Amino acid sequence: MKQDWVKVFDSQESLKISIAKAKLDEHNIENVILNKKDSAYVVIGLSELYVPEDQARKAIQILENARVDS
Repeated sequence: MKQDWVKVFDSQESLKISIAKAKLDEHNIENVILNKKDSAYVVIGLSELYVPEDQARKAIQILENARVDS
């Protein structure tokens, strides 16, 4: 079965992405990080966090309540 994935969070800071991933893992929400940082200049670019489309609303709510982007 094909799943559509939705971006629910992005950041230039690897720590924030890791915290967001851990929060979703705590709630058993499948997720994956897509690293779009430049390999030569790691300060350029974003890392993005994706979840299956059917879990996106719950994931966004969890991340907002956790205030990961603060």
